[in-house]
Amino acid sequence: MRNHFLRANGVPSSGNTFNGVTTNLEVHYDFSRTDCWNRNQSTNAADYTVNNLAKDYADALFRDRSTGAFEHGSASSCWSFNSSEGGGCLQTVPSNHTDNVNDDAALVIPGASTSTSDDSFLHDMPTVSSTSSQNLMNGIGTGAFTIEMWVQFYVNHSNSGAARKNFFIKGVHAGTSIESYHSFRFYDANYSVSVLRGDLRWLERNGTSGNHSARAFVETLPGAPGSGAGWSDWLHIVFSRESGSSDNVKLYCNNSLETTETNTNNWDYNSYVKVLEVENSIDPPRRHGIFRFYKGKALTSSEVTTNWNAQKSRFGH
Repeated sequence: MRNHFLRANGVPSSGNTFNGVTTNLEVHYDFSRTDCWNRNQSTNAADYTVNNLAKDYADALFRDRSTGAFEHGSASSCWSFNSSEGGGCLQTVPSNHTDNVNDDAALVIPGASTSTSDDSFLHDMPTVSSTSSQNLMNGIGTGAFTIEMWVQFYVNHSNSGAARKNFFIKGVHAGTSIESYHSFRFYDANYSVSVLRGDLRWLERNGTSGNHSARAFVETLPGAPGSGAGWSDWLHIVFSRESGSSDNVKLYCNNSLETTETNTNNWDYNSYVKVLEVENSIDPPRRHGIFRFYKGKALTSSEVTTNWNAQKSRFGH
């Protein structure tokens, strides 16, 4: 068994601990820690696995298409470890993506879906049963959950323009065969649709109606340059969904409530979670320091502040 810093009762062990909210913490990745990711890049299991620090399941897997078919592997040159930013973080290097067939890469938490298609990032993916308690969205229904991350974006006003998902969770809507999804998407500063440029948006699809919606909750990234190119500030992004039928979602950025939304998606199970991906050379580079998922718990505003205070100095705030 891995030496996790959290135990089932939520009490931190000694060492590099997280002093924030641990109640109902289901997934915790911290790329500054070698017991989460060892930073080696190869097709060895120890190197392509990102260990969940909160539980003994829900590890994420690096996926690489360097052989023509997606397989487990962290050796893609589109990934790098940056030791000097955010206390240590995973960084994408889209400029190394030169082959539309062989350079795609993704970091994925397995769910109920797999694929036999070479070009799918789910190719030969191990699965977690839809009825298993270890499936991230199993048992949630219309209940509470929270997605939290520390991320940084490279904003380029002369880039040809791309929009890339920094997080994507897909699952089956209870009682239907239609898949629902939630995702964060960043639109680069020279994106082809001018009204979207520079936006950080929350996208969702409700499995019952099939409707697709995308709302900007951060229109100007803090610290992002107004011209030229450069990194934004580190962003503490939180999506917190309570049980309920209206105004049950709070979206926060850097300890500020940006918007309140309604989301009633009825989650039956999780198909997969794509934490991060690189699909082409014009992807905006991104840095990813922390990812957390709370199952059955919506972080309150005071708890968001607790987590912000616990790690803000690490990320330059």
